[in-house]
Amino acid sequence: SHDWVTYDGEDHHHKILTSNANLEEFIVDNPQLHLHMHAQTLRLFNPTTQQWSIYPLDVFRGTLDVPPVVGHFTGRRGEFFHQENFKGRVILVRYIWIDLSPKAARMEQSFSDDGGKSWEVNWICELSR
Repeated sequence: SHDWVTYDGEDHHHKILTSNANLEEFIVDNPQLHLHMHAQTLRLFNPTTQQWSIYPLDVFRGTLDVPPVVGHFTGRRGEFFHQENFKGRVILVRYIWIDLSPKAARMEQSFSDDGGKSWEVNWICELSR
């Protein structure tokens, strides 16, 4: 589909102890279409590999998606990859995080069904403080 749905909402990040790890709580709505999403993400940083592991989770269902989406930042841009089943096919998933400023960031999720030769963006999240 080439149709896009716009949501507005809040995204809260909570640092875990004194680590780089954080827990995200994401709550968005589209009142016109009667749509609501509530999601959580656990992000863990491995100081040895300098990589992040991103685990989508659902505290209401008691689920944690494994394996995680894994990657790292180079400067202000991060790329993270994962492989999953989607509609009966194995696809690659890529998250791109861009640190736009101290008060803004952008995240894009894309799918590839050709081994990463081409990507279709299917989720864009624009964050501001």
